[in-house]
Amino acid sequence: MDDPRGIDGARSPVVSVLVPDPEDVPAGAGTGTAGAAVGVALTSALPSADRRVLVAQGGADPHALRCAVAASDVLVVAIPAAFPGWRRSAGRLLDAAGPLTGRVVFGVVTGGWPNSAQRAPAWLEAELRRRGACCLAPTLHLTADGAAGLAAITAYCTHWRPLVPSLVGLARREPVPAAG
Repeated sequence: MDDPRGIDGARSPVVSVLVPDPEDVPAGAGTGTAGAAVGVALTSALPSADRRVLVAQGGADPHALRCAVAASDVLVVAIPAAFPGWRRSAGRLLDAAGPLTGRVVFGVVTGGWPNSAQRAPAWLEAELRRRGACCLAPTLHLTADGAAGLAAITAYCTHWRPLVPSLVGLARREPVPAAG
């Protein structure tokens, strides 16, 4: 992967959005659009030449997924909680992603309201931390599509966006594992 340099000479931040294998989720329960929207919004303060947002599906190619994680400073892990097997699907995605040590991670949960209102975000945060991720922000739980979902993403990212460059700087000081 190329290594573009930012204005200060440091490698430009790379954001990867990790989404479950489409075969692991029911039709219409995908999270790629919401995850990508969060990834773009979190990095929108960076000059466009200094940001790259990649979307990596869990089942596409485990090696490609691990390479995306290894190349990324910021990860957005987006999971749907609107069906009974959501934990299994999320677990497979995180297993395929490999270690998350040294990565700034933002979680996004879609659907599952009201049954998973507290459980899904809490589970995802705990699972990401268990795997070594730096999760300072609470998981964003989107319960609506369209304008309401966009408003929630905008509010969340407006709050957390100013911290992204500092979080990336801190994460880069930590030892980061190579792709396996």
